[in-house]
Amino acid sequence: MAFLSRNLILDLLLTALAPAIWGTTYIVTSQFLPPDRPFIAALLRVLPAGIALLIWSRRFPQRGEWAKLIVTGILNIGAFQALLFIAAYRLPGGLAAVIGAIQPLLVMLLAWCVDRQRSPWLAVFSAIAGILGMAMLLLSPHTVLDPLGIGAAFLGAISMALGTWLSRRWALSLPIVALTGWQLTIGGVVLAPVALIVDPPLHQVTALQAAGYEIAYVGSYEGIEKKLIADFNIPYTGISTGKFRRYLDPKNFSDPFRVMKGFVEARNYLKNYRPDVVFSKGGFVSVPVVRAAASLHIPCIIHESDMTPGLANKLCIPVAEKVCCNFPETMKNIPADKAVLTGSPIRAELAQGSRLAGLNMCGFTANKPVIMVIGGSLGAANVNKAVRDALPKLLEDFQVVHLCGKDKIDNLLLNTPGYKQFEYIKAELKDIFAMADVVISRAGANAICELLALKKPNILIPLPAASSRGDQLLNAASFEAQGYSIVLNEDDITTNLLVDKVHELYFNRQNYVEAMSRSHQMDAINTIMLLINEAANKSHTQ
Repeated sequence: MAFLSRNLILDLLLTALAPAIWGTTYIVTSQFLPPDRPFIAALLRVLPAGIALLIWSRRFPQRGEWAKLIVTGILNIGAFQALLFIAAYRLPGGLAAVIGAIQPLLVMLLAWCVDRQRSPWLAVFSAIAGILGMAMLLLSPHTVLDPLGIGAAFLGAISMALGTWLSRRWALSLPIVALTGWQLTIGGVVLAPVALIVDPPLHQVTALQAAGYEIAYVGSYEGIEKKLIADFNIPYTGISTGKFRRYLDPKNFSDPFRVMKGFVEARNYLKNYRPDVVFSKGGFVSVPVVRAAASLHIPCIIHESDMTPGLANKLCIPVAEKVCCNFPETMKNIPADKAVLTGSPIRAELAQGSRLAGLNMCGFTANKPVIMVIGGSLGAANVNKAVRDALPKLLEDFQVVHLCGKDKIDNLLLNTPGYKQFEYIKAELKDIFAMADVVISRAGANAICELLALKKPNILIPLPAASSRGDQLLNAASFEAQGYSIVLNEDDITTNLLVDKVHELYFNRQNYVEAMSRSHQMDAINTIMLLINEAANKSHTQ
């Protein structure tokens, strides 16, 4: 009767555990990692582990072993891991595993051809049987055969096989832990510049994510926010919504019932999800959500972008924990125990754009200044028309990139040299901002705060009082008084006036940049995070 020793059992368990852990590569890559970033994924996998093992082992190779160590590090780790993740992104795990299983056969082939060391026939047949068994278990008629993925898997198997054979042949003096650490580190160092150059950058970690908050979004069923949120992999829930219109419309009679339905839907969702805090930026979607949260004793923080609270926020302020304000003037309209001057939270990535990337995307030259027109909202039709009427004269001295809004592209101008239209821009917005020398925009609070943070000289065309609550007029007047902007009234705009003001802005742009540089932009994100943390802690103690 044979007995297994404790060490042998441990070795067998570790041997079985290794491929199980290794196989998670394909699950993690396909389900959790951002798409199309194989080199970044490989880098993050190998470099931290290599550094940790080096710190643990604290062993250096002998002087004559460095070249061999670099070669094996590239073959076993750098090249292999990069090819592995390319295959993992493009192939089903089963197909990749079958292709990768040829590696032992390749090692045997190298040993036979170069070292004249013939492997036992049992080992050869076992390897072939293993490949065939995996193929029968894992492959199906529906398996997608991606040529690039298959090529990467084959090259990865060859790279690892060659590295394994060389490691055995050279027999480096380092202990196994130190050898592994050095190979991982070398492979990571080789991967780093490739990852930075080839792969798109990872999404920035937000302040909320860094603080450990899980984020979920509640919006309208088919609002534009649903499409925007989808890019950030944030769970989205739609509810019924309605709004009050400042003009006669039959929907003013039906929308109150939609709001009541939205309240019920929001309350059911919040009751099940049970968030620590609800944060609202206002707007008609927010009312049923904030009111539902208050009925469940979930603390709410709302942000008022404009100088005076809109109707939605007026309905939400009585049940809000705190109200974040953009302007000092706003605080006079809010209870003193709730009002907090925070400023507007500006996305940090907006300041990290590339002018060259923006020029390339638009097909512009670097020899002409660029006007950025932000007209992409429901009330921007007049801005779009004014810019397009002035386009022949503007294009004499400028290039124009125009964010004109959904379904507002002018097809007759698609092939106009020096003029580029977009319905709206998401990830590339930072590059458009980096490229822009001056900006033409409405005077919404969020838009002008972004212009101030990025120090972009601008012409503001506020919505007239007849079409709004008049807050854009107040916002624009404030920015003009501080020397940040030129303001044009929509009713006064002519082609010649717009062209003249653009030239005036451009030639005096440095004065506007200096004025904006003297502004004391508040650290809105950190201030709001403190409020969220306080509300969350309060929620936990209730």
